[in-house]
Amino acid sequence: MKSENAKFLSLIEVGVALTAEKSFEKILELILQKGMEISNADASSIYLIEKIKQEAEPFPIQVSHLRFLKTANRTRGTRLRDRLLDLNRKSLAGFVAVEGKALRIKDAYDLPPDVPYKFEKKYDADLKYRSKSMMVLPLKSAEGQVLGVLQIINKVRDDFDWDLSVEPTEPDFVEFSEEDENLLTALASQAAVALNNLKLNREIKNLFESFVKASVMAIESRDPTTSGHSDRVALLTVETALILNRVEIGKFRTVQFNSQQIRELRYASLLHDFGKIGVKEDVLSKEKKLFPHELEALMLRLESAKALHQAESWKNFSHALLDQIECGCPIHQLKQQKTDLEQKLSAFENKLLLLRKNVLTANEPMVMAQDLDIKKVIGEIDELSTNFGQNLLSDEVRMRLSIPKGSLSELERKEIESHVTHTFRFLSEIAWTEELSNVAEIAHAHHEKLDGSGYPRGLTDLQIPLQSKIMTIADIYDALTARDRPYKKALDTERALNILNYEARNNKVDQDLLKLFIDAKVWTCLNDGSLLKKAS
Repeated sequence: MKSENAKFLSLIEVGVALTAEKSFEKILELILQKGMEISNADASSIYLIEKIKQEAEPFPIQVSHLRFLKTANRTRGTRLRDRLLDLNRKSLAGFVAVEGKALRIKDAYDLPPDVPYKFEKKYDADLKYRSKSMMVLPLKSAEGQVLGVLQIINKVRDDFDWDLSVEPTEPDFVEFSEEDENLLTALASQAAVALNNLKLNREIKNLFESFVKASVMAIESRDPTTSGHSDRVALLTVETALILNRVEIGKFRTVQFNSQQIRELRYASLLHDFGKIGVKEDVLSKEKKLFPHELEALMLRLESAKALHQAESWKNFSHALLDQIECGCPIHQLKQQKTDLEQKLSAFENKLLLLRKNVLTANEPMVMAQDLDIKKVIGEIDELSTNFGQNLLSDEVRMRLSIPKGSLSELERKEIESHVTHTFRFLSEIAWTEELSNVAEIAHAHHEKLDGSGYPRGLTDLQIPLQSKIMTIADIYDALTARDRPYKKALDTERALNILNYEARNNKVDQDLLKLFIDAKVWTCLNDGSLLKKAS
């Protein structure tokens, strides 16, 4: 039997261990084992209060239950229970949870007739065990909230020799003392603090998870054309980082991302485009070189030019017709002139149709086909403007139509690129925990290039975090292969990797990281489902 000093020393050691432990399962194990040790008991069990959502009218409600989690026995070991019980005063654990007061019971099978609770003998029957003396204690937080219940079962007589590995029986069981109650109450308080801290940590983690999920939803609702992009980039980035952890040779052999750094990288990846909420909507969602209203206005002007040309041509013909009739011009000549005019008008209309078609082609966000000279198209529109005395092309439309690649002008591209700075400013305002303190910086550098040609800060190789270099490859790969971009066709994996290899040869992205990405076929992880759903 332990001395009183030894018991208090053991209690202090338990408190230190519970404070340091982060694993939920190990905390439960410590509570159960130490509860038995300091009271010289044979068994223990633990329950936690849990809120369960239930359907109700008009809205779902949260209902508290007791979850019977685990039992432990000196000779039989630990058993998982995981049973959900109603939270009421009918059971020993339920009574203590509701009342918040401890119960010291001499014999669980011989309870006073006037108490509201009873002992469930079926658990004993299942184990072929006899529960007798019991201490049932509430696990209370510092604020007095009951988090659960600790049961210590069957205190064993002091002279029982545990070293004989013989299971104690009913004659060995004695009543818990007031000293036992005091020690176990102290243990229950320490256990409650440890469980509450763990609960708070989980709630903080869940808060960040839900915040990130809501933020991704906000990004995608702001820019539906890139729906799923953040999720896929995060999955590709995290998968690459996990593969790096297994590298044993080469320059990455010393790289090792722990679980917290992986979580930090995942958050940075999921939120890397959040700054798009600060980009002008018409630029963010721009699919073609011209804005819809600009294209519509240009087409209407070309249609107006056709109508004006027809009107002027028939007007001139009618004036000439009157003069020729007065001069006695033969009818067949007049008919021929009418036929010639109709042919000219038809030719002009066909020319305009071709011009309209070329404008639509020029408006597509891609490198112009060799058989389409955009300068010639603009020149034909300018010629029409001169002939009809009206400016069909504004300077803005002329500039946008001349964009050689993509759909964005230089100013619009700068506007889009500003999303990185918006992302950094937004993420920097969040009170990240210490292990997540680099989220903003990692996201800030995902458009930087090794040669300094990236944005927004023009960082070079040694200035760019490794995590950001990984994300850059994932971001480019997904942007090239994504099938949800209306302004471009999705590339197959081979073509996307060819472009990435070109970028690597030109010192834009890390060549060694890209080789690892390709050799491991990281993109196949996208078939495993959403990262947000897999996140824990």
